Amino acid sequence: MKRDQISEQEANQKIGSQMLQSQKCAFANHLIDNSGTVEETRMQLRTLSKKIIPSKLATYFWFLAPFAMFFFVSWMGYKLAS
Repeated sequence: MKRDQISEQEANQKIGSQMLQSQKCAFANHLIDNSGTVEETRMQLRTLSKKIIPSKLATYFWFLAPFAMFFFVSWMGYKLAS
């Protein structure tokens, strides 16, 4: 309240208007439970990162594919024009 310079009543209204934790969880794609030890949380993060971070090859493909397509189309246009 002091930080935000609001009254106790305003703070309670803000808290009361927030979505329940269970409702937030329903919208999440992935959940990390940080109520355990730091090492348990790190383990969850490692496991999740392996699931959601694509391989380097896939990353390069998705990054380079639009450029490759542009150059291919440009090259084909050049070949057809000459």
